[in-house]
Amino acid sequence: MITVVFFALAVFLFGPKANASSSQLESVGCLGSGSQGQVWLVRCGSTGTKFAEKRCRLWALAQEAEMDARAGRPLDDLEAVKETDFMFYLNGCHTFFPKIYDFGIKSGDYCMLLEYNCAHSLDYFISKTKIQFDHELVRHISKQLVEACEYLANYNVVHCDIAPRNVLIMPLTGNIKLIDFGKMRWSGTRFGMPKDAPLGTCFLGFPDGAPFTMTDFLTRTMCRQVVTRLSAEQALRHPFISAPVGPFNVDILMQVPYEFTEPKPENEKFIGQYSTKFVQVLEALIAKRKQGISQFARSYSLQQPFTSPQSSMTNLEQ
Repeated sequence: MITVVFFALAVFLFGPKANASSSQLESVGCLGSGSQGQVWLVRCGSTGTKFAEKRCRLWALAQEAEMDARAGRPLDDLEAVKETDFMFYLNGCHTFFPKIYDFGIKSGDYCMLLEYNCAHSLDYFISKTKIQFDHELVRHISKQLVEACEYLANYNVVHCDIAPRNVLIMPLTGNIKLIDFGKMRWSGTRFGMPKDAPLGTCFLGFPDGAPFTMTDFLTRTMCRQVVTRLSAEQALRHPFISAPVGPFNVDILMQVPYEFTEPKPENEKFIGQYSTKFVQVLEALIAKRKQGISQFARSYSLQQPFTSPQSSMTNLEQ
C-alpha cells in the first residue's frame, strides 16, 4: 500500500501536469490574499494547463522565522515550509485535498504550485453572494468536511484552521477541497493536541426552514467555545451527518460568476526587510527537500505520526 502511495507521489511530481517550469507560467488573476501573501491562478504558456500558485512573501516568512528562532523552533516550523511538507505527505491520498506539484523561491516569494479546481471558497459564497444552499447541499458539504477532518484524525493530524476561506466548493459537484495546512498540528500527548480535537467553525449559515438536526449541528460546530464544539468523531455520529444525503441542486453554485480579487496592499514598513542569509538558509532547506523527494517522503510514515526533520539552521543571526 505504501509503495503504491509513493509511486503515485512520483507520478504527481514528475508527470506531464507537473512539467511546467516557473518561466513558462503566466499569471491570470489573484484568487485570494492572506496574512503572508496571495494565491494566484497561473497558466502554463505551452500547454494551457492551469494551476493555483500560493505565493508567500519572503519578508513575511523572515518575520515568522525570527520569532521562531527566539522561541528555539527550527526553520522547518515555518507555516509555509510545514504546509509544503504536509501537502507532500497527503499528495494523492484523497480527493478532499489538492495535489502539490512543485515549490521553491521565485521573485521574492516562496511559491507552492498546486492543483487548480475551478472552485470557489465557502467564504466567497457567503460574502459575495446572496444565495442560500438547500438543506441537502448543506448536509453534503458538512458531511464531507467532517469526513475530511476524521480522515486527518486517523493520521494523527488536526487542521487547526477550518474556516470558510479554507473550504473550496467545486460548482459542478458540490464536493469540497480542504486547503491551507500552515497551522496544522500533529495530535497525541507529545504534540500537545488531542486526537479528538474540536472542529473549526463552518459558518454555513441557516437555510430557511432548516430542520432542528441541521440547526443543532451547525450551532455546535460554529460554537465559539472550543470546549463545547463537536469533534470530528462526535460530528460523524450526529443525526444530521449520519443521515444519508438526498438529492441536491448544484445549479445555484454554477450560476455564481467568478471574480478575481484585488491583492491586499502590503505593509510598506516591512517590504524588503529580509537578509541574504535568510534566503540562503531557506534555499538550503528547499534543496534538502528536493534532493530525492521520494526518499524524503518515505520518512512520512502513513502508520505513525510524522516528526518533522529538525533543521540545524535555527539561528538566523549566525
